[in-house]
Amino acid sequence: MLEERYAGIVISFIPSDDQNVIQHFRSGKFSSSSKLTFHVNNDGRNGRYFAVKKALDIPADFIHYVDMDRLLHWVETRPDEWHKMVGEVERFDCVIFGRTQTAYHTHPQALITTEKISNQVVSHILQSDMDVSAGSKSFSRSVAQYIIDYCQSDNSIGSDAEWPIRLKQAGFRLEYIRVDGLDWESADQFMLRAASTDEQAYAAKNYDADPNHWSQRVKIADTIIQAAIDAEQKKDSLVREKI
Repeated sequence: MLEERYAGIVISFIPSDDQNVIQHFRSGKFSSSSKLTFHVNNDGRNGRYFAVKKALDIPADFIHYVDMDRLLHWVETRPDEWHKMVGEVERFDCVIFGRTQTAYHTHPQALITTEKISNQVVSHILQSDMDVSAGSKSFSRSVAQYIIDYCQSDNSIGSDAEWPIRLKQAGFRLEYIRVDGLDWESADQFMLRAASTDEQAYAAKNYDADPNHWSQRVKIADTIIQAAIDAEQKKDSLVREKI
């Protein structure tokens, strides 16, 4: 299904990804697919950047970035919505795909509570209410090239804030679309199918029961907020230089 919809597929692995899966790709078991390429990063902080960079090697006018686990969940649970959204990609310089309230509330409270703060900070800077951490964005070639040329290569988490802020500063138009298919995908782990609503709720409750998860999510939110502040300060620096 993915190969039918996309001109090419690039997978950017990070060191913490399942080594058995990476070995399957390295062994050539997927070489029959002329549309699929992959890249293994040495640093987990540059996964998203290199996904976009490698995607530019494909002769396509637009790039749809999606965290892989979210993409598989989206395609399995709401294929019609995913198919429609891929069509929207070609209409705009950049699309930020966010979550509907229904999708958002399938997540653990640790994510909901911390992402609410980071989303508010980014939305304030963008002067537009956006959920920027849903794991999916799309770019025209010119936008993608701008990201590669002017954005950090080693802050995948911070890209949720940096990319839309820097793109708006550069004059690109940001379109925002909420979807149901970006509901909580992590509940699917180790399952042969996507988790049901009840299974998501049970997994979310267990996730919240671990204080370490809350600590991790606070750190992630802090990284996004700091990236937003840094991106905004770069704009202020450019304004002072012009003056």
